[in-house]
Order: sequence, then structure tokens, then C-alpha cells
Amino acid sequence: RGRGRGRGANTRSDIGAGDRAAGSPAASVLQRPLKCAHCSAPCDVHEQFQFGPRPEVFLCPLCRFKLMDPLNAVVEPHGMLHHAAVSQSAKLDFKIEVPDLRQWRRDSLSIQVRMVKVSAGKLGHVWPHTMNFSANGGEIFSVLPPEDGHKRRDVPQDISGQLRVGRNAISVKVNDERPNDFVLGIVLTAPCGIPELRAQVGRCEDEEALDRVRRILIGQRKAGASARADEIVCLAPDKLKLMCPITMDRVVEPVRGRECQHLQCFGLEAYLTSNRQMRAFNNRWVCPVCTLILRPRDLVFDKYCSDVLAASTDDVEEVLIDAARGSWSSTSAARPHHGGGAPSPDSDIDEVDLASPSPMLRAMPPAQTIPSLALPPASVPVPSPRGSRLGSPAPPPPGGGGGAG
Repeated sequence: RGRGRGRGANTRSDIGAGDRAAGSPAASVLQRPLKCAHCSAPCDVHEQFQFGPRPEVFLCPLCRFKLMDPLNAVVEPHGMLHHAAVSQSAKLDFKIEVPDLRQWRRDSLSIQVRMVKVSAGKLGHVWPHTMNFSANGGEIFSVLPPEDGHKRRDVPQDISGQLRVGRNAISVKVNDERPNDFVLGIVLTAPCGIPELRAQVGRCEDEEALDRVRRILIGQRKAGASARADEIVCLAPDKLKLMCPITMDRVVEPVRGRECQHLQCFGLEAYLTSNRQMRAFNNRWVCPVCTLILRPRDLVFDKYCSDVLAASTDDVEEVLIDAARGSWSSTSAARPHHGGGAPSPDSDIDEVDLASPSPMLRAMPPAQTIPSLALPPASVPVPSPRGSRLGSPAPPPPGGGGGAG
């Protein structure tokens, strides 16, 4: 039935490492065959290709087809209906069998055409300069060149409604400077909702989360201390922001990327919902704090941030962290402490030591009573004349005296 040989290995890869995974800007010549960092299968590529990222983070085309869109997951184990590398002749002719097409439609499954550029380091969908895709002698869709001064938004194409039950003859014509740099895939996909995406998120529990906070803060201090006088080192303050950069409210279900090097987290549902609503396919799944690419499988729940949120009041927007002990403190809402210096001596401080077995909130000093001030009696309002409207001019005072011009 034209089923592809899908690989389902769970080998950990550098997916989600973003700019760090991009390696040196200088491209390195590929060795053939390359080993896929996700499924460990060898991938025989053309010797003339230049691959930007390091070879150890190379992903084979099959894994790219499966991982590129978490919102439309490739159905396992036989969701890869067909895949083929475009030859130098820039033309593909093949047949696919879809005997269960009607049932797939009833089950809300879709057949998509996806394409990857082998030499590209980014996990995304890429069309060639132009392309024509036909089935059973009729054109289904075409890819036009980008307009001058505009970047084309490449998205996978759903062809479920244009195929017929049984055998379909497919013809693809590609026009590009390097047509053999592209691999085409036809996949059967199922839509994924928030519960399915949430199930892919990992967890970073107490001890691991606490060690990570200490490691990041201590590492930043060491980097600043070892920097030369003529070097500029960007150091994040020892603060943990509790506001979600997406909703601008307190974080709910704090998550971050496994490879993120910042303390701030963001809300899981807000992140998933915003990416579902984003139309630009290749702009999805970008960390709202840094530049890393974070698909759901690259996220983890942060237990440290979750504990801080649970122990602090709703009006606390950020807390100060003691890198040595891992404890945190927040200024009270009545006298918030702003700035990077130490809090003032008369400010009220809540302090929690998350490194202790049972974190307890330190008692706050009693609030001072502010004497009430006697206010002068309010002036009695003058009743408005009957029939007056908001915005109409006020009547003249008695005696006919008009106001100053």
C-alpha cells in the first residue's frame, strides 16, 4: 500500500537547542552517510551538500517530516505514505494507494504534502523556488516564486479532498537552483489538541530544578568575574520574574525549554494556544524569552518556579534569589522593592528557603497603623436643571453675570 518505513526510536537529540544547535556559521562538508541524531539511522546524502549545523545534530528527512508539526502528528506506524528525493531532473512520478481514504476522512485524518531541504539546519517546511503538484492528470496545487521584497510563507499542503480511493498517480515538477537538495513526503496526519501536546512535556523536579537555578546564577557570576576589561558580558539579575511574557499575568503551569539558560518561565497553555493560532508555520515554537526553538517535547515543567508561585502572593511579580542557598525573597506589595540593589532596611521581606525539606514562609513584621486624616466636608452639588444633557453648557449664575471671556 505504498507505506513508508517509519522509524520510531526515542534517541535523545539536539532538537530544541535553537541557536546553540546551529553551531559555527561556517558550514562543514558532510560525510556520507550521516547518522540521524533522532533515530540513529544512516542517511546517504550528496557529497556536494553543505550542512550549516554540526553533523552530530543532523536529522534525516523522515524524522523531519514527523517532527516538524506537533499540531498535526504523523500517524504511527504507517503514516509515512511516500517519500522521495528530488533528482537532478527535477521531476517525480510515482503512485500511492489510499484504499481507506473515506474512513480517514471520517476520522478527521488528513493527507499532507511536506517538503524539507536536506542542507538546511532548521527543522521546518521548505518549498523549492516553484513547484507543480498533480494527481491523476490534474493539477492540485502549485508553488509560486516569492514576490520581490517579500518572504514567502511555506506551509504543508492538505490534498485529502483531491485524491480518490485506491491508486493515485502523482506527478511533481520542481524548479530550483538545486532541485536535488529537496525531499518530498506524503504523510497521514492526525490533529493534536492541548491534552495531547501537554502529554509531551517533561518534568524538572525539586532537586534538579534547584541545582539548575544555582548553576545558572553561579555560572553568570563566574563569567562576569573572568571577563576582560574590554569585554561586554550580559548578566541576568538574580531575579525570577513570575509574570508570563505571553499573557502578562502570573504564570500558570510554568514551563521552559530543557536547554534554556534563563530563569523565567512561561505558561504552558498560553504557549500552546498562541502557537496553534500562529499562521506563519516556520515561525512557530519560539521561546518567548530567548531564541530557542521549543516544540512541546522540548519543554519541561519547572518545579522551582512552581513552588515560588505557590508560596508567594498574587501581587508579587518577581523575587530575588540567593544563588548560594537557592532561597528566594520578595518585597511586600505595600512597599515593593524595585531595582537591582539590596532592598531597603524598612521594607517588609518574605523569605522562603526552598532548599530546606519543608520550606516555610518567614514571619513578617506587624503592619504599622496609619492614622486617618480628617477630610473637610465635601461641597454640596448643585442639582442640574431638568432636561439638561451630559456635555451641555452650564446655566449662567444668578444675577446674569457671565464668566470671563
